[in-house]
Amino acid sequence: MSQLIDINIASWLIGFWKGEGIGGICEEVWTGPVDGSMLGMFRFIKDGKHAFYEIMTISETENGLSFRLKHFNPDLTGWEEKAETVNFAPVQADADRILFEGLSYHKTGLDSMEVVVQSKSKDGSLKDLVFLYNKEK
Repeated sequence: MSQLIDINIASWLIGFWKGEGIGGICEEVWTGPVDGSMLGMFRFIKDGKHAFYEIMTISETENGLSFRLKHFNPDLTGWEEKAETVNFAPVQADADRILFEGLSYHKTGLDSMEVVVQSKSKDGSLKDLVFLYNKEK
């Protein structure tokens, strides 16, 4: 079933977000939609030092909005193989929430959001990693 969702529904993400999660400071920056896609950057700072970065996209697909990312160490060496990305399939999107399989963005206020990522532990169990952000002016 095709349910193409216009990327503009995610426009509330545009800007600079700062918050906390997984024991450190988290920042996300999202650019505006162009050609059915938005580009994002994430950085994680722990104990005053960069721990890792991510480059992310949210894109229109025939099944809805999809999310892809690549991880990088502080020296910009990649975690994933050159041609690989971490992919989150579309579930649902509306004016305040963008849901993917294993990842959700939820607008909790005019300038606040919660991001939840399902993470697999070494023992195979799943746990939710919660990131709370405020939009910077």
